[in-house]
Amino acid sequence: GEMKKREAVYGEFIKECCERAIDSFARSLDKPEMLLKTYELLNRIRLCASEEVLHEAERAVSVIMEQYFASNLSSEEMRALLRKGANADPLRPFAEACRAELKAMRASA
Repeated sequence: GEMKKREAVYGEFIKECCERAIDSFARSLDKPEMLLKTYELLNRIRLCASEEVLHEAERAVSVIMEQYFASNLSSEEMRALLRKGANADPLRPFAEACRAELKAMRASA
């Protein structure tokens, strides 16, 4: 039902944004159409998500966009970022908001 649908779109968004986030570290946005799927998924989230999940999805896309327009990371900067672990993950707050929303849906079912 509704929960499965949300889990699917949230999972797809996470996969797509992870690819875009890694890509944004290495290069600038030379082909804007690369973001087509990201924005398609963001708008699918907008159709069904709670305000908190939508807010975190928009924030994640914003972080990725900023990185595309920032200078590319050197291997030393990339290593420093990876050392930060979960704190460097632009999708963690989104994933946590999704988990809380889905847990609340299960509890009220």
